[in-house]
Amino acid sequence: MNNINTLLSGHWQTAINDEIAILEERISLLQSKKYTLGLLERLDMEELPEEYSNISVDVTYKEQDSEIDEYALTIEGSLTISYEYKKLAQVSAPVRVSVKFSSYSTHETRGTKPYKQIDVDISNETKDPILEKIQEKFVEDDDWEDLIVELFSS
Repeated sequence: MNNINTLLSGHWQTAINDEIAILEERISLLQSKKYTLGLLERLDMEELPEEYSNISVDVTYKEQDSEIDEYALTIEGSLTISYEYKKLAQVSAPVRVSVKFSSYSTHETRGTKPYKQIDVDISNETKDPILEKIQEKFVEDDDWEDLIVELFSS
């Protein structure tokens, strides 16, 4: 808080809300950086090559159980990787990898695997090294699920 007088002048709610907004933006940027570094680590890359720019990684993950069915568990997660790749001084259209994951289990699925659905969408499939590594390393649905959980949990 910048100044106690600002708070006492009757504008304390605005001042606090402004500070919260600034901190939330800072947290969002730090999380994206953490997710980006985690992805690069999973791709066995120590740093981002200079032909890449504007890389952004966003991850969400949510688990929800049920008070009615003790075996019920719903999991939803998403991963978005976007970046620009410049080859020979020519910038390609932005590359975007979007993954949506959902899983649910109930009393009926106990003792078996839960129902799972993973949708992977890649826009602008360029032949760049990062996209090739992503496509080689994350082939199966479980690979994507593991990546989402690992990035979110790290």
